[in-house]
Amino acid sequence: MKLSKILRSVVVALLLSITFEVTTAHEVVPIPILTGLEQDRGDAPINFPASTASPAARITLMFTGDINLGRCVAKASIIASDFTYPFQLVADRLRSADLTIGSLDGTISDQSPPMSCPDSMNLIGPQNMVQGLQLAGFDVISVATNHSKDCGAQGYRCADRALLETIDNLANAQILAVGGGQNLGESRRPVVIRTRGIRVAFLAINEIDERVWAAEDRPGSAPLAESMIGQIKSDIASAKKIADIVIVLPQWGIEYAA
Repeated sequence: MKLSKILRSVVVALLLSITFEVTTAHEVVPIPILTGLEQDRGDAPINFPASTASPAARITLMFTGDINLGRCVAKASIIASDFTYPFQLVADRLRSADLTIGSLDGTISDQSPPMSCPDSMNLIGPQNMVQGLQLAGFDVISVATNHSKDCGAQGYRCADRALLETIDNLANAQILAVGGGQNLGESRRPVVIRTRGIRVAFLAINEIDERVWAAEDRPGSAPLAESMIGQIKSDIASAKKIADIVIVLPQWGIEYAA
């Protein structure tokens, strides 16, 4: 398989670069925050340092489309004996941004070998595929996607281990996962990064396939449903209180139609 075809499968459709005129010094720091759910319960707020942003400078954010590290992409990487292989032609471009953000439509877990290429629609990839995301300099990855519980040969029934291992594998690679977790509260929790003095908060939500949605007692992705709109607005408002910029990463719409 030609590398150009693999890259089209990995980074779908576009690399979108956005420039904000906001900051000065360069630093990327995860900052813990309360979710809107926790604040609604009356928990004490966390005190954050004042922003050091200057309105005279800039930061650049780069976004990719859906990233699939399973099936044919995983197969080609295994053949090449190099898990960074799919990103080699785009890594320099992706790393050039102050913050690089992607959406992982699949899992990176050793719960199962990769599924057949291209027959299966189960998008599990080896946990070592995270090496490619590291090479490309990703800072934030949304796991609020409809393939977030793919377990390969086990179908979708591996007690959510593939999802939770994906989040752990990203964390071990110093990449922040957003939009998924052990329960609904965790899935709704934003991640906040301070770069060059400005705090950027990310939330991620998923409309597609309610089987992967988190609940109070079930791991999964943050739901984007009509019943959740009020809570999503509240989460955005909560994030705005402690961030200079809030970005919401939705997965929605009809596949292949947008």
